[in-house]
Amino acid sequence: MKCDFAGTLCADAATGGCAVCSIMKNGFDMKYCGANAGSRFGAGLYNTSTPSKAYTYGTGKSMFVVSVACGDCHVDTGGQFGDYKLPAGKHSRVADAECDECIVFDNAAMVPRYLMKFN
Repeated sequence: MKCDFAGTLCADAATGGCAVCSIMKNGFDMKYCGANAGSRFGAGLYNTSTPSKAYTYGTGKSMFVVSVACGDCHVDTGGQFGDYKLPAGKHSRVADAECDECIVFDNAAMVPRYLMKFN
């Protein structure tokens, strides 16, 4: 979050300069996935049902509450680093219970619903 969001998208939403405003304007974008090393379950859009876990991956400024369409999930109990394919007929990957993560690989599969901003 580059701006101090106060209910109106900043000018950097159009250019992607402010990731939070860009997501609110355009949704999530797979082109940014895998840019950071360590995408354990593949380059995708990661989400979790555990807010404290999600918070640890952010900057501490804000967090989205999202809706996710998982479809037919591949349950991965091992996890490997790198970009690897889903089995045929699967739409998302669910990490083992310890990780509590669901990873989707389509922009339309995850929709931001609420933005929580922290002080």
